[in-house]
Amino acid sequence: MRKTTLSLLTILLPLLSNAQSARIDFDNKHYTKKEHVTDNKIKIFIRSGIGQAFPQAGQTYSGGGFFSGSETTQSNGQYSYDIKKASFSSGIQGFIGFGGMFNKHVGVELIANIGLSNTSYTATYYHDTVNAIPSTTTNTRKAKTPVFLIPSLIIQTGGENINLYTKVGIVLPVRSQLEEVHEYTNEPGTGAIRTLGYTYTKTFNFTVGYAAAIGISKELPRLEVYTEVNMLSLGLVPKQEVLTSASYNGATGNSKGSYASQISAQYQTTSTYSYTLNTNSNGTSRYAYSLPFSNVGICIGVKFNLDK
Repeated sequence: MRKTTLSLLTILLPLLSNAQSARIDFDNKHYTKKEHVTDNKIKIFIRSGIGQAFPQAGQTYSGGGFFSGSETTQSNGQYSYDIKKASFSSGIQGFIGFGGMFNKHVGVELIANIGLSNTSYTATYYHDTVNAIPSTTTNTRKAKTPVFLIPSLIIQTGGENINLYTKVGIVLPVRSQLEEVHEYTNEPGTGAIRTLGYTYTKTFNFTVGYAAAIGISKELPRLEVYTEVNMLSLGLVPKQEVLTSASYNGATGNSKGSYASQISAQYQTTSTYSYTLNTNSNGTSRYAYSLPFSNVGICIGVKFNLDK
């Protein structure tokens, strides 16, 4: 009897051991398969933020004038300059968009970069004094709520609590307008005591730029908070410039009103820009040039993961 029992145990124990190993192996495979499916699910998120953009070093002068600073005519006929760099996308910016992560390391997103309060730039020209009457020309330029769409590729470390990431993408300007105000106090070179003002709206040709960012995010129970340093590279070429209002000694009127007679041929109501058109003396056709919209910025924001 004892021998029979021992014989049965000798046979059953290996079978039980093999069965348990097979079950563990099956469970592990099943668990791995479920995990694999979960990892392949695209995780959708919404991102928003606010930041400050600063002009990149580079362009300060284009289209026959500078954007920020001053030019002073000296008594000996020489000039002195104080010219500063400029970018018409600098200032306070808002960000909102959505995206998806293919896995914990790679994803894509589409962000709208909106200019909430863009920097206004003033260029002042101090001209010769005629009959003891000084004269100045002041050109003030400011972007009118630019909107750029930025589709980007995201690569991140995929950490559980702290996550480092980088983004690269292209910039698609969907709204890009610039307001220019030209003021002439005591018209240059004439000695005339009068003030003329002209306000123009400049529109641009569609141009693609590029963008990049590097940042860090911290996961909280229902969302993530992040901060990043971003860069945008974009130069826009004017397409058309339209006179929207004019003033004479402080009294204002639109381009078709009573002050149209004060607008000389030099300040046409509509001008077009092109690389191929020949310029003309009345200013209706002008050569094209690039205006700077590049910047380097910082922002903070929140990210909502919709699968949680």
